[in-house]
Amino acid sequence: ADEWIPIKPGTDLAFLLAMANVIVSKELYDTDYLRKYTNAPMLIRKDTEEPYKVFPDDKREGRFEYFVYDEVKDELVPHKEAVIPALEGEFTTNDGIEVKTAFTAFKENLKKFTPEWAEKITGVEANRIRRIAEEFAITKPAAIDTGWHDPKHMNSALTWRAAGLVNALVGSLGRKGGIL
Repeated sequence: ADEWIPIKPGTDLAFLLAMANVIVSKELYDTDYLRKYTNAPMLIRKDTEEPYKVFPDDKREGRFEYFVYDEVKDELVPHKEAVIPALEGEFTTNDGIEVKTAFTAFKENLKKFTPEWAEKITGVEANRIRRIAEEFAITKPAAIDTGWHDPKHMNSALTWRAAGLVNALVGSLGRKGGIL
């Protein structure tokens, strides 16, 4: 949007969470990007929401590999062995553990951060938040400056994390015109 929008100080986090809610609920996210470049397909335990079987990546010191559900192989495999990792879903492992993708858990948790919720905090009308989120998601390239500035208020770190999440949802991290 090319218009100036007055947002109350310290309310950027609510605005960004509502943007993410719209992008996810309207399925405007970049599925291929999320599958390939994020941990969104990572399987997590339904009972604890902890990762299911994380292990060291022997080729990249300090990094870890995780399991995903491969839609082509129809089984749980390490992420780097997957043909098409499932972005969403709930599954039962061979050892009887109920798991879901991290993206499925993200979607569930994001439902409460509606534009109406954010309107009460930010003073920006819910319909305007929806429109901005939709325009942002379909504009290629688009990016929100994640800042990484010194903390200026109590939730600065969470605000910049949310900006990073919104950028990842639309596939703008590490791409020309996005956040490099």
